Amino acid sequence: MAAGLVVRAGEFDAFKHAFNVAAAETLSHQDLSPVLKIDAEIDPHRIDRDFWEHLQRLQPFGQANPEPVWMMRNARVSGSPRVVGNKHLKLTLVAADCSFEAIAFNYPLEQLPAGCIDVAFSLKENDWNGNRSLQLQVKDIRPISSA
Repeated sequence: MAAGLVVRAGEFDAFKHAFNVAAAETLSHQDLSPVLKIDAEIDPHRIDRDFWEHLQRLQPFGQANPEPVWMMRNARVSGSPRVVGNKHLKLTLVAADCSFEAIAFNYPLEQLPAGCIDVAFSLKENDWNGNRSLQLQVKDIRPISSA
């Protein structure tokens, strides 16, 4: 969302200082930490073309109807992840004996946790060179949790 305001010429520095002081007094570290809303945990066996077709019925996605974000626990990276486009991570994830191609935009390879991971993602259809496949668009990755 956006907001607008008008600041008189020559008063911007004073406004910026007053705004920053008010923000520092009002906002906590928790207020400034991003929160990823996960709609549901999903069984990897449910992620297939039929599930994708059902998801399409929920469109159009936007501010009033956000795209669902799913969570899959206890996945592992299969093979070697690779960097594409200089800053995106392309990887194969395996969970419950199901294998998924995944892409994590703006995700540095060195931040990928070792071992098993929990993954938050949106499901997408990848159309590359005339081949269509389902792909997980990674929103976040964390080492597995016991919670």
